[in-house]
Amino acid sequence: EAPLDRGTTIEELLGSHHEHEETILKAIHFLNISGCLKFTEVQKNANLSHQIQRLQRLESELDNKNYFERLGVSRSAKDSDIKKAYFDLAKVLHPDKLIEGTPEKVVELSRKVFEKIQVAYDTLKKEDRKQSYLNELEVGQAEKVMQADRILDKARANLLKGELSSTRKMINQVKELSPDSTEVKILSAWLDMKQRKNPSDSFINEIDRRLQQVPLQARDTAMYYHTRGLYCLLINDMERARKYFKTSLNMDSTFIDSKRELSKIESSKQSFNILTADLKDVVGALFKKK
Repeated sequence: EAPLDRGTTIEELLGSHHEHEETILKAIHFLNISGCLKFTEVQKNANLSHQIQRLQRLESELDNKNYFERLGVSRSAKDSDIKKAYFDLAKVLHPDKLIEGTPEKVVELSRKVFEKIQVAYDTLKKEDRKQSYLNELEVGQAEKVMQADRILDKARANLLKGELSSTRKMINQVKELSPDSTEVKILSAWLDMKQRKNPSDSFINEIDRRLQQVPLQARDTAMYYHTRGLYCLLINDMERARKYFKTSLNMDSTFIDSKRELSKIESSKQSFNILTADLKDVVGALFKKK
């Protein structure tokens, strides 16, 4: 077992690639339990800026998580699982684990981070407190869903009016309130197609992938069929687009955008290229009675 030469520390690695933090930690854990890594002594001259940035980011992330998410357990987790998760986190994040001489800035941030873990554990370790908190979460989630629905209604109306910028802001708001909303995924694809002037093949494939991910039971809406029609326009499949827009209107006869798109398709079907059409058709069109 030859020790690794000192190079980039784990702290520096996580600070430089924070978006891959979970993957890096899993890899290190696997290598450690496999005996491929051996940790000997703590480096006292670790890069403080990376350590501070990581703790600040962790504090911010914990602020936006509920107590179950802070401990990394599900809402149906057993008491033993909650306890184990807490002590596993304490081994890594507890301020007492910091080496002597750690700068006060790091110590203070570590205290703030672990305090959020502690609050979560203190609430979930008692069954009555946990149940009360679960009830609060359910009420809060219901309020978020209702708020998201109100914003979605406005976003849909703005999109129909062609106010794309304000629609984008509203969609982002809804994503924060209700990230799993199927409707916002459909509306987002619709908006993206409206805003993209010259769609690339990769963009078209991405839109198709996103629409395919909409659950079957959520597809039976005028908005989904309209968005599917827009996708067909992207790939220049006018016949399928026409069918989708007609289906949308059959479900909701007031769906103005489907009416507009269908009208454009019908108009284009009636028109023809004067340079390639038969002479009799050109003459007939020119002298056709109004």
